[in-house]
Amino acid sequence: MMSNVTPSRLKPTVEWQVAGACNYDCSYCIQSRRYRKGRPDSVQMDSALRAFAALPGTWEIKCSGGEAFAHPLFMSQIVPGLMEQTPHHISVLTNLSATRPELMRFAALTRGRLRVFSASLHLEFTALQDFIDKATWLCLLYTSPSPRDATLSR
Repeated sequence: MMSNVTPSRLKPTVEWQVAGACNYDCSYCIQSRRYRKGRPDSVQMDSALRAFAALPGTWEIKCSGGEAFAHPLFMSQIVPGLMEQTPHHISVLTNLSATRPELMRFAALTRGRLRVFSASLHLEFTALQDFIDKATWLCLLYTSPSPRDATLSR
């Protein structure tokens, strides 16, 4: 039963796999290593951003991969482009391996337009407490009046 879903809560969504590549190589990954390759180049990114800008209304653009933050253009072109060239919201699926400075920049760029920040836990590559600490810090980053305030609580 979908009693909590109302037409006003439904938003059109596009899933954008911004990279096939991932910086982890988990033994249990469902994506075969031979397919975890590929990264669209700057020209392809510009084309995708133009297409998203042409979408009517406000959509949710879900960025995933591989690992979105592992794409060299994710923080320099993709996220800034979505925020500057479109009215859309952004979501991201990540393994949370991005550095704290990268996450601070992401938070600053997406403030007010982030829908979902989904972090997958991979114990082959991170300690549980490190993951918890970083996820908790990220939540604080988004709930602080400004991203800079969260750095004081680090």
